[in-house]
Amino acid sequence: MHGEQGALIATSRIVQTVADLDAATQVMEEARHVEAYSRLLQEKFELAYPITHGLSSLLEQGLSDRRWDMAYLTMQILIEGLALAAFQRIRDQSENPLAAAVNPYVMQDEARHVAFGRIALRDYYPQLSDAERNEREEFVVDACWHIRDRFNIVPTMRDIGLWGPGVQQAFAAMGAIEFATVDAAALLDNDARVADEFDARLGVRVAIPQ
Repeated sequence: MHGEQGALIATSRIVQTVADLDAATQVMEEARHVEAYSRLLQEKFELAYPITHGLSSLLEQGLSDRRWDMAYLTMQILIEGLALAAFQRIRDQSENPLAAAVNPYVMQDEARHVAFGRIALRDYYPQLSDAERNEREEFVVDACWHIRDRFNIVPTMRDIGLWGPGVQQAFAAMGAIEFATVDAAALLDNDARVADEFDARLGVRVAIPQ
């Protein structure tokens, strides 16, 4: 829920600089995610924890930066990638059917959001100077130490071009460098399919008007 709240703020900022339908749709979807998780926690589980220090620090640092790409990097790559890993774990391991059911549908949206960020940054980062790219890589390393128990973001970092020696050394120190060989696009495609597979597994059918 806290991550989705941060994502709602970030996408609202993004749509101010990228005024297109895809960006606006993300704002709507993040608002829907916030409502879904808030109601799940408050009405069904009646339990919610405060935001973690690592996530709070990452949100504060990334969203206070005025550069447009930092909102993308913070939310679309780092936190959305973190979210996908967390959602996958809940989907696959939760013994509560409602908790398991909510996450596949949210993951469809989030996989699309990460892909949106990948495309934007993959085209932009090669244009930066070495000093500008190094600054962003330092931010990535610091952020990944905060969220080092989730490594789905590793191949995405390689894909968007923030893959200098400092980033590689940090991932090696975290024991996550082997994740760099994962196909980032295939990973997102798989996450985008999980809701359909969940429907099929439960035998959900969509009524077609005659």
